[in-house]
Amino acid sequence: MSSTTTQDDLKIPKLDATRKNWLTWKVKLEHALGAKRLKGYLNGTVLMPTHPAEWHLPAWIPTMTAEELEVADYERAFKSWDEKDCMVKHYIGSSIPNTLFIHLHSKTTGTKYFEALCKQFKSQSIA
Repeated sequence: MSSTTTQDDLKIPKLDATRKNWLTWKVKLEHALGAKRLKGYLNGTVLMPTHPAEWHLPAWIPTMTAEELEVADYERAFKSWDEKDCMVKHYIGSSIPNTLFIHLHSKTTGTKYFEALCKQFKSQSIA
């Protein structure tokens, strides 16, 4: 079984498209992302920040200082969230064969990548 070396030498085995090592891959991915403090981005407990405009009336334009600060806070939070979510997508994408990745590239978050793989492989596995 080949392995993919990720940041800081955390190793995740390459997922076999025939599901032979699904459980091993899944557990090692969860451990590696846990060690990087990214597991919440994998399992969906760390949610994408919500833009303040979604809490206000349609066509909301921030005009007061407090509203502008809300938007600035959101932009900082989203940038941080997006960077970490991209890391999760990278860990998954670099440890699966291209034949599986082509079915994931349209998914928008690391959680959705993982959920799609779980759905595909769980029905074919004992775990």
